[in-house]
Amino acid sequence: MVIVIVNGFSILAILVGLILLLVLIVSLLSLVDRRRIVKVSIPASLDQIRRLAGMVETLASDANLSEEAVHQCRLAVDEACANIITHSYAGNPSGVIEVKMIARRGHFEISLTDFGEPYDPALVTPPNIDCQSLDEASPGGLGLYLMHRVMDRVNYTVRAEGNSLVMTKLSNSFRSAAAPLSR
Repeated sequence: MVIVIVNGFSILAILVGLILLLVLIVSLLSLVDRRRIVKVSIPASLDQIRRLAGMVETLASDANLSEEAVHQCRLAVDEACANIITHSYAGNPSGVIEVKMIARRGHFEISLTDFGEPYDPALVTPPNIDCQSLDEASPGGLGLYLMHRVMDRVNYTVRAEGNSLVMTKLSNSFRSAAAPLSR
């Protein structure tokens, strides 16, 4: 075996060092954008929301969101599913909600697709939030409002493949449900 020495280092030692450096770089790159994707279909039933909410909490936490941001994601998903079940499927338990969640460091996205009746969000009357007490407030109508309040992006589209709601939460943002809403 011949070992070549260059400036006091053997070629073998240099190659081992380069391989270790390459392994370190690949390991660091995997930490930068380690993405977790979960797809699931759930029946359009109110009792299924809790199961989905547990998955949302786990994945939003995996995305390194704050405890408050995780709670906001769960709230938005609860409201969205309740709206789909109540309005899009009109309570028909044979409906299905297709769910896709993507979690990566600082970013959580959830897509909900249903195949019920579409709606036009522009036609939804904003809730009266200026009332002095809960007794003065009319029931319902807060779902869409809350989704926009707590999520960074909310996008609803109607396509031939179904009604799609995509909501995104970023860890570097802070949206308080108590802060004024700007549209």
